Amino acid sequence: MSPRTGRPKSESPKQHQISTRMDDKELARLDEYCKRENKQRANTVREAVLEFLERHEKK
Repeated sequence: MSPRTGRPKSESPKQHQISTRMDDKELARLDEYCKRENKQRANTVREAVLEFLERHEKK
């Protein structure tokens, strides 16, 4: 039998999903940033949330 193929296991699997609502202008800004920086939406939002939390938890 052949070895198992597919995506390798992650050290920190992302098991939780959230959703949010944005207007057209907000989504366009996010998409423009992602295209310019060659990043995915989910990674960009995750990074933004972590940066926000770090900034506000230090108080």
